[in-house]
Amino acid sequence: MRRGENKQMSRYCLKSTSPRGNGFYVLLLVVGVLIAQGLMWPAVTFASARDEGYQFGNGQALDRASVSVVRLVVRYTSVTPVAGCTRSMTGLGVLVGSWAATPSSPVFSDWILTDGSLVDPNGISCGAGKPLEQLNSIQIYLNNAYTLNPVGQTLKSLQCRSGSCTDGATTLPITCQDSSPCAKGVVLVSFHTPVLEPFIDMAQADQATPGPQGCRVDRFWSCLAS
Repeated sequence: MRRGENKQMSRYCLKSTSPRGNGFYVLLLVVGVLIAQGLMWPAVTFASARDEGYQFGNGQALDRASVSVVRLVVRYTSVTPVAGCTRSMTGLGVLVGSWAATPSSPVFSDWILTDGSLVDPNGISCGAGKPLEQLNSIQIYLNNAYTLNPVGQTLKSLQCRSGSCTDGATTLPITCQDSSPCAKGVVLVSFHTPVLEPFIDMAQADQATPGPQGCRVDRFWSCLAS
């Protein structure tokens, strides 16, 4: 896919629970277009909530879901430079975890769930007869509904190589739901921050399913009850 082209986006279901998984779920969050890989906007764009899009105050769970969404700008490069192959792709991810590794730790471990066709640690094809492009970097931008900042605010910048990414202090692997190929499922990207981040905790599989509500993201946020 080249810049500006659209692609069918994946669908995943998450159950939103209160922090640390205490079992009180509040909705089934259907992230219909969580991974907007086909929206090739410039790297300075970010997950946003416009006046004509999502409005806060209509539901605690949806409010929480909206600020947990981040924009990812993912860059791939060819080991052997090939004209027209180096590219940057933009999509969305959702924070599904953020907590201290130990009670006294000043550093928080964070996890982003996103589409394996957007962030593929095994690389992506540049076309028939051309070498694979390798994952080079991931820029993570906060949702401005959370920051109230009209300019895209970077949460984290990661440099990636050989299936892992580093923020300069810690190197952590990217975990694929389906490793053959990774693009068929979701992936978890982990990193560290100095503060706790908002996130959607995933409920246990044996919990009852509440009525569905949906969050869809095209160019602007829109959340609704189905």
